[in-house]
This record gives sequence, C-alpha cells and structure tokens, in this order.
Amino acid sequence: MVLLPPPQPIVLRDCQVLPLPPGLPLTHAQDLTPATSPTRPQPRPPTAVDPDAEPTLLREPQATVVFTTHVPSLGRYAFLLHGYQPAHPTFPVEVLINAGRVWQGHANASFCPHGYGCRTLVVCEGQVLLDVTHSELTVTLRVPEGRWLWLDYVLVVPENAYSSGYLREEPLDKSYDFISHCAAQGYHISPSSSPLFCRNAAASLSLFYNNGARPCGCHEVGATGPTCEPFGGQCPCRAHVIGRDCSRCATGYWGFPHCRREYPSPGVPSGGEMVLEPKVDGATRKQGTEVRRMSGAGRAVLPPHLQAWAQDRLQGPAGGPRP
Repeated sequence: MVLLPPPQPIVLRDCQVLPLPPGLPLTHAQDLTPATSPTRPQPRPPTAVDPDAEPTLLREPQATVVFTTHVPSLGRYAFLLHGYQPAHPTFPVEVLINAGRVWQGHANASFCPHGYGCRTLVVCEGQVLLDVTHSELTVTLRVPEGRWLWLDYVLVVPENAYSSGYLREEPLDKSYDFISHCAAQGYHISPSSSPLFCRNAAASLSLFYNNGARPCGCHEVGATGPTCEPFGGQCPCRAHVIGRDCSRCATGYWGFPHCRREYPSPGVPSGGEMVLEPKVDGATRKQGTEVRRMSGAGRAVLPPHLQAWAQDRLQGPAGGPRP
C-alpha cells in the first residue's frame, strides 16, 4: 500500500482584475471575464520592510481581483489573506469562493502597521473550514469604495494542517542586515540621509515595540499645530521652543511658551541686562563667576529666579556698589 503525503498549503499570488462596478453584488463576478493583471510596478506599503514582498494594491479602479488554482486533494480548507493595511481602523473584504460549492463571506482587514504584514481569516456562513468539492478553485476578493488593502497572497490550508498559529506571521530575521547597514552612525537613523532599509527597519521596530504608532502629543501651546513628522514624531515648534513635543524653551531662553532672552528687572538700567561672566584670579588661576550689567545681545541672561541674587552681587555693603 502506498501512503500519499498529506496535502500541503497552497499560496495564491497571481491574480487578475475584474471590471465589477461597486454597486453590483460580488456574485456577479462569476459572469465576468477577467480584464487584465494588476498594473506593475505596484506602489509599496509605507510600512513594508521585506524587500522581496510584492503585494497587490486593491483599490479602485482595481478593487476586485480573482485568483484561480488547482486543488490536488478535495476536502475542507481554511482561507487566509496576508497583506498590509496601514490606513484604516478596520473594514470587511468581500470574499467569494467557488470550490464546487459557492461560499460567500468576508475577512476583516484590521489596521496592520506591521513591517511584514498581517493575516486574517475568511469566514463564510459562520464557518472557517470550507468544503472544497471540485479541483478547480477560484477566490474572488473586493474592497469597499474609499478603502484600500495591499494583498500579498491568499493562503489555502488543509483542515489537518490548519491551526491558529497560521494567524501569527513569523518575521524574517533581518538583524544581521540591520547591524551591517545601520550601525555606522551609532544606530542614528536620519529621516533624510539614512538608507531606506534602515528607515523602514527603525519604523518597524518602533511599531512593534509600541504596539502600533504612538500619538504625536504635541504641546497645546508650545507647538504650532497638532501634526508631527511620521518618522521620529517631531512636532512643529514655536520660535525658540525645542523638544520632540515642543514643551520647553531652548537653552538661553525663558518664559515658555513665549520664549525670549531678556527679562525686565528694576535694578537694571534701561537697555541693560544682568549676565554671568567667568572670572579668573591672576595669581591663583582659580575660576569663579562675576555678575555685570551689560547692554547689547549675545550674553547668557539670568532667569528671573536669579535676579535677586544678582542684584545683591552688584551692590556692596549698605547698598553701595561692589569693588
């Protein structure tokens, strides 16, 4: 007796576009002839890290596509979609499977910023394991108007091989490439000058570590707007305001959020300001600090909480000037 090997999962990558108007039910797709293959080259997902991935963008006018394959063994199969969806919270993808019996259902395309994509399970009539009674198999997918999905492939898994582990995509090990290409500047990744691989890898690591993108959190008064840079999250700051979220004054400035150099003081002549200057003793070469009144810019101005101390230093005993 010859033992046949168990059926293996089937990966469907090549598809054709169906000219199905958005208002028609997906069941009408069976009466249409596929028009063309998806246009190439396809725009890549902004979060994709794997350079070998070539996903197909499902979006009007190519929102409906069909996959055709031959199933070597009849039986029950699970159908999974693997793709990238970094633009929407979630939306349903219509699915029509013709496998001797016609199955109609959906798959939830949830928000997926993962650098290697995510998988979602097709559910038809409340079932995930569907009877395939004919060797010729077609899988038709359609995304709603105003939504888009980068679909990498459709995975068809036999019942005896399927488990929930198929929903967890194992990432490729790119650690050696990251160390080799991105360690030159101490792993400082510049959004403008670093290689694309390093920028994508840094984004993927950040998304994975933070379980998704983090909110901008721009300071309500220190920033000029609520939108930050996609890479690094730098908020747009007011003049002389610094920090990723624009929450403090730059060095030499005080009075957040209206950061400025000069502070009015009763003890300073008009047009002058109190500054600290280094003072070196000529005999001992010991360095100290001297307070002087200065007029003009370019000096480090004292913050308000040091004004009283400086005023005392500028006056001698009984209010007279210090030597």
